[in-house]
Amino acid sequence: MSDNRDLVEQQINEQDVSVYAYDRALVSDLRARFSRSPIKDSEVNKNVQIGSPDLMYNIIGQLSEDEPVLPFVSLQRLNWQLNLDRQGYQTFVGDRVYTRLGPDNKPIEVRARVIPVTINWQLSVWTKDRITNDALVRELLWYYHLRPSLLVYVQHGINIAHKFNIYFNSGIEDNSDIANQLNNGTYFRQDLSLYSDDTYLWKANYQNKVEIAPHLYFNYGVDNNTQPISNIDIEI
Repeated sequence: MSDNRDLVEQQINEQDVSVYAYDRALVSDLRARFSRSPIKDSEVNKNVQIGSPDLMYNIIGQLSEDEPVLPFVSLQRLNWQLNLDRQGYQTFVGDRVYTRLGPDNKPIEVRARVIPVTINWQLSVWTKDRITNDALVRELLWYYHLRPSLLVYVQHGINIAHKFNIYFNSGIEDNSDIANQLNNGTYFRQDLSLYSDDTYLWKANYQNKVEIAPHLYFNYGVDNNTQPISNIDIEI
């Protein structure tokens, strides 16, 4: 099986098919929890940022004239790993087939090839007081325990929505004492670790669609008059 490399290279967008796609999906869903109206990608959301906690704290302060908008949460991807034990037919061939139109408007088959991965994140929750911090952590835990499924939109010629689930690890770490070296005790921070193990690296495998032309005739023999004895008409 071979890839149509020209078609792949024309349509590939790394943020749609790599680990970053799941970062974006999780951040977008978190932003929706803190906003009554949709947030565009070009807008700065002062309640949710992606990056290391300390770096995001400084950025939030700069955006708000050194007065951080609280509460806010920051999401950091800690690491990710390949699930090599789950690789198989779906990785090297592709196990789902979709019919798409190629550049010449002829139908082609697109197989979704995937490498299974597990992604680990850290979610940090910042507030001005302990009660609010505990309450916000509780709300986040309840929300995502009851609604763990998120969607990632895979382009790259596949053009599908893939559902993945997020899960929280058991430990919750209180890092309020390292919130800011000049403001210890002023801000409170708790860190939650979460992961998803039904995520993938995506790649499209393009193939021309095999078709049988209609009204084909198969001759199984001829008589003395060289006329077909048995004809099979195949309709597709």
